[in-house]
Amino acid sequence: MDGKVISIAVKPEHAEVYSDASPEERAIIEQALDDVLHQIQVERLLALARHISEQAEANSLTPEILEEILSDDGLSVSRATQVSPLDGHRL
Repeated sequence: MDGKVISIAVKPEHAEVYSDASPEERAIIEQALDDVLHQIQVERLLALARHISEQAEANSLTPEILEEILSDDGLSVSRATQVSPLDGHRL
């Protein structure tokens, strides 16, 4: 896997397992850790989106008002909720 190398603390027995692992096993371990970190990143972004939504609602910003505000800047709420054809994530 190409990427940035990080250092993490693990139990000594887990460090030994990793040290003794074959290249294929190491790749599996690294991919699993990368997947966990990606999921944490996604959860943080979703929490931020929920917070922003809650703040907008608390300030009486309806979807229509937000659309009007964004259209004044050349943006669009509908554009922000489109799904990317490349990865299925919202744009």
